[in-house]
Amino acid sequence: MKKIVFKLIMFLLLVTNISLSKIKIGVSMLPYYSFASNIVGNRADIVQILPADVDVHSYQPSPDEVKKISGLDVLIINGTGIDNYMYSLVKASNNKKLVIINANKNVSLLPIAGERGNTKSVNTHTFIAIQAAIQQVNTIAKELSKIDIKNGSYYLKNARSYNKKLSNIKSKKIKEISELRKGINLTVATTHGGYDYILGELGIKVGVVIEPKNHGNPSASDLRTSIDLIKENKIDILFESDGSASPYTKALQKETGVIVEKLLHMTNGKYTKEAFEKDIEKNIDIIINALRKVKQK
Repeated sequence: MKKIVFKLIMFLLLVTNISLSKIKIGVSMLPYYSFASNIVGNRADIVQILPADVDVHSYQPSPDEVKKISGLDVLIINGTGIDNYMYSLVKASNNKKLVIINANKNVSLLPIAGERGNTKSVNTHTFIAIQAAIQQVNTIAKELSKIDIKNGSYYLKNARSYNKKLSNIKSKKIKEISELRKGINLTVATTHGGYDYILGELGIKVGVVIEPKNHGNPSASDLRTSIDLIKENKIDILFESDGSASPYTKALQKETGVIVEKLLHMTNGKYTKEAFEKDIEKNIDIIINALRKVKQK
């Protein structure tokens, strides 16, 4: 009986030690939660830093986020500017052991397509695409395998499996898009520069970004400029972000007849392992539906 009790105690101690040895990985945004979760499985703990439904462009962090970061071993960031607030949080946390992984260090960044003016901005929205996501997953897995060496091969294997799943989503949809594109000289516009990566990898040209200074209450001048741009560039579809106000695009649709569709920004909602693949597939399906409407015109 004593031997059984002893063995049980040793087993519990072993399980406890395994649990305690898990590294803690923080993520700056929802897509990186999905990427990391698919890579590490149950061999590391993923920590959501921001609340689920926030605008990452304008979010003002609080002491709660500083506290979370103080207990991390690793922090995964986009690193192209959209989550720059993370650097001030890291500094405030005084976490000296923290390793920061820049997910985009091996991604070829695009300028915002169709942007007006001489200054070209770097497009930070690499998380709204499949090919850029695959590159980021590879980078994250490789960096984690260096940090958590005992689980390194496991992380790399999971990354390959996850990337295959993402590639299959793209290959399944691209054939349908190619069929719909036949005979159409298609040009689209967006009200948000974040969709260049996904549209580009699907072979769809973004002619111009139409973004008023005030989405909720655009001026008459904004509307007139946008109407002229849609007509001059022969825009077939106008894609807007799901977080945008609709009166502006409704007015554009009424005046020009352009097809308007909403795409997900992919940074809002419940943090889950499956969130990225579900959202990116939904975005591609929205694009396919818009192409069908063009075909029917």
